[in-house]
Amino acid sequence: MTVWTDERIPIWVPPVPREALDSWLEAYAYRLRTVTVDFVAFLGLRGSSPQKMVRRLTDHERDVLVRRTGLSAEKLTAITLEPYNESILRIHPVSRRMLYPAAWRHYSTTSRYCPGCLAENEGRWQLTWRLSWAFVCTRHKLLLLDRCPRCERHPPVARLGRYLVLP
Repeated sequence: MTVWTDERIPIWVPPVPREALDSWLEAYAYRLRTVTVDFVAFLGLRGSSPQKMVRRLTDHERDVLVRRTGLSAEKLTAITLEPYNESILRIHPVSRRMLYPAAWRHYSTTSRYCPGCLAENEGRWQLTWRLSWAFVCTRHKLLLLDRCPRCERHPPVARLGRYLVLP
């Protein structure tokens, strides 16, 4: 955490260990009693997509988030998929689209998850669950779920551009 400045939001919501950037933005928005799209616009990033930001931040997005939230540039990069680029996955440098992984990896537009981790971290989504090869939670010794056991739907990570806090 850095020094408080005039531009910095007076409420601090730190990311939990191994959390994804979009989950952190969602938790921050929830703490401020708003939705992620409106929170991102309030930060000065109107039109920025949390789905793209979790993959890789632009220099402008990184600078704004550092100034407004106080989280360091290094920690911001660590909660994106950028550290995995070119080793485990590939991110297009301009569009930030996920390029197809190697054929042996699972590829899906949804994310797997561990219900135990969600329960412990108040619904905060872990970055590693986004990786196509992740299939087990080593902490709880459980296979990651693709769908909700109750309703059989994919996890509601995002809906209609408004990110939801998971129950």
